[in-house]
Amino acid sequence: MKRILLLSSAALSLGVCFTGCLILGNRVDANRSVGSDLTDLKKARDGGALSESEYQKAKAQLLSPERLRNADAKTPANPAR
Repeated sequence: MKRILLLSSAALSLGVCFTGCLILGNRVDANRSVGSDLTDLKKARDGGALSESEYQKAKAQLLSPERLRNADAKTPANPAR
């Protein structure tokens, strides 16, 4: 059961990553952060759902200066929690 949950989580994370890391049109989902996306990627790698090279590629995309700049510009200064 734990393996199925981990694989499902990894598949969801990959789907999110490959569809623009939660960029919907020109909006960034403010409820997600780069840190939580990185944590999900690490879990997927550690669980065997991603190879090391796939992990490194996805991590580089998340940490790209352009993506970080766009996320900072579109994230509210004081998001409601």
